[in-house]
Amino acid sequence: YSYIRKYLFIFSILFLYSGCDIVDAIFGSGDEDNNNTINPGYNLLGTQVIGSTGGEINLDSIIVSVPNGAFDENNEISIYVGEDNDGFDEYGISSLYQISGLPSTINKPVMLSIKYHGTLEGDTLVAIGTMQYATSLDSSLFSYQAENASDSSGYLVYDLSAYSSLAKLAHPEDGILSTLINIMGLGKYTMSFSSGSHFLLCYPIFYKAQGILMGEAFEKDYDKCLAMGFSLSGRDFLINKATVLAKPLKPGLGGFYTHSGHPSMTDQHLKSWIIDGKFTINLGILSDNLKLTTTCGHEFLHLIQNLYEFSAPWIEPEQNWIMEATSVWIEEKYANVPNYVSSTLNYREMYPFDGWQYAGNGYAEQGYGLTVIIKDIAERYGDDAIVKIFEKIKAGILPSNAVDPVDAVFSILTEPVGNFWHGVLGAYVLGHYYNNQVNFRFLDDPNRYSSWNKVVYSGTDTIDPMNNKIIFKKNYHDLSGKLFKVLPGDFSTLSTVPLSFTVDDPTNCGILVCKYKKGSEITKIGEVFPGGSGEVILSDVKPVFDAGYELVVLVSNSSHNKSKNYQETKDIELIIELLGDILNGKVEFFLDKAVTNRSSSRGIEEILHFNDLNGIFSNNHYKGSYWYQSLGRTFSGTVEITFIDNPESINFHLNGKYTYQSLFGFGTVTFRYTVDYDGIPYKGLEGEYAQYHVYSESGSAVQNGQFTWSETNSQWTENLISYSCGDGAYIRVEVDKRE
Repeated sequence: YSYIRKYLFIFSILFLYSGCDIVDAIFGSGDEDNNNTINPGYNLLGTQVIGSTGGEINLDSIIVSVPNGAFDENNEISIYVGEDNDGFDEYGISSLYQISGLPSTINKPVMLSIKYHGTLEGDTLVAIGTMQYATSLDSSLFSYQAENASDSSGYLVYDLSAYSSLAKLAHPEDGILSTLINIMGLGKYTMSFSSGSHFLLCYPIFYKAQGILMGEAFEKDYDKCLAMGFSLSGRDFLINKATVLAKPLKPGLGGFYTHSGHPSMTDQHLKSWIIDGKFTINLGILSDNLKLTTTCGHEFLHLIQNLYEFSAPWIEPEQNWIMEATSVWIEEKYANVPNYVSSTLNYREMYPFDGWQYAGNGYAEQGYGLTVIIKDIAERYGDDAIVKIFEKIKAGILPSNAVDPVDAVFSILTEPVGNFWHGVLGAYVLGHYYNNQVNFRFLDDPNRYSSWNKVVYSGTDTIDPMNNKIIFKKNYHDLSGKLFKVLPGDFSTLSTVPLSFTVDDPTNCGILVCKYKKGSEITKIGEVFPGGSGEVILSDVKPVFDAGYELVVLVSNSSHNKSKNYQETKDIELIIELLGDILNGKVEFFLDKAVTNRSSSRGIEEILHFNDLNGIFSNNHYKGSYWYQSLGRTFSGTVEITFIDNPESINFHLNGKYTYQSLFGFGTVTFRYTVDYDGIPYKGLEGEYAQYHVYSESGSAVQNGQFTWSETNSQWTENLISYSCGDGAYIRVEVDKRE
């Protein structure tokens, strides 16, 4: 502990606000009033220049004594008093003082004496605060820890230990180190080590039992992280210096972890500065075991992240989202309750749809909602995959080659990014991760998010025979998604209600269609992953609507552009259309090595069109007949088509003929065909407005089908005897599934 005191102020933070001239802010404000321009809420008590011969500032309520030789040069020391006691409430037994102007090198201890009021109870302590960065708050604030003091005639006396110019490493450009210090008398507090001696605890004397439990919670965090495979990289001694202070905080804030740093930090500086942990825990949660254990686990992982050399937030702010996402994820390791849901998800349930690296909410803020990514990775690949993500980030070199968190996640995936991301969002919508505790929140009451300026929930629309097509055109961020809802109109005139859901970027977009009953059930009824056809067809949703369900549609977007920091946006269309039966299409085939009774080897090629089909489409299966006349020819036959979702393909069965009057004296000529071919792979879309869905197979694989062909005229009959297809053979089916 004495080691902490001796080097505490080596790790004080430089003033963090970019563009601020530190020297001018401290000494050259020119203000005529007593306000502290560095930190509003403090009033100036006095200023004095103290040089190498030492000196004293005696303001009665606070005395600063500098011995001869402590300073190397003149320093203007200013003392301020706070307008409040920074939340310590009744535990503050003196005013809160702020000291500025201390040099970055102190050769001998400086004695600080502050007048206290009342009777000392508990240990004799002062609270020392320095400006640090709080990871969970994504902001800078004065972070406190308790230090031993002595009682001298109504004053608490604290020796500010000598510290060296090594602190200048934090800001090598100009050698300036802000040693802005807050100090206040702390009453009714006690200090002790946790059972494993890894954490120095400080809490009010009336909270002894709870304070011990707080220490045990941190010890469990320490053991759990090591058991999961997180390494301290040979820095076990660093954890022995972790301090935990329980103090009043505003309601809803469980606690935070703070550390020092500066934008100019390199890897070398980060390794030497992020060497201890400073935790602040809200007194209000000490009696709430669930809140206490999850908060301690959350904040302790922030320390582990720093030991893994995550960038400081001002160097690589993008890493903040994964820091919060992993810290929220680890909470459930300590919760010991089924289907645990962190309170950090409250009012952030829609964040996963915004995009991994979308910073519109702030990187850290966005991370609170992206825990589902980490949960899914741990579920699919195991907890050690999270450790591997940390190791990937640690492999980066600051500041120019810090590893982006998106890249770190990609590095452990063994499946296409589109499949992974669509699967994560789909499972989230279906309630997989939290047993429907979270998804029902945004599905039941989407309007609650309007105050967050969201366009993720893209509204509802009604579809019926009078409004048979809905087009949602929305702007998507990289690695994002959107939700839509479809409500039924009047289908009383229809016996079946087939719907088609199509996206205009099937390469990057997936579709999930669910039937949803408010607050009670959500079930997948259709899905296509990115890289598929980009369309889901439901043969009849009338029973779904008749049973009181709504349709919820998820469109995932897995496109991502690293050069745009994974924050590129693009417009994507979702088209929802009420279908009729399959009305049009065609089939063509070419057999390049065919044997007939009239030829030992010939090519047989035919193209048959389907016009005005008449049949039934149900459960992805169509069965119908066709008959039409064109250019003196009569076409007729039957067709069966089965659409396969994964992998996208069709089974095609045709029995047909066409007849015509020959111009060469052969009388009526009749061609008869049968085609029986399963598993023709999906190839793409063709025609105006992507009218035709094209399936084709080429080469020798065509011989896997069954073909018959014959021609009958007044002169002869020719039949197909056999075929052995070569590279030129093909079968191609085009089907129009829209009215």
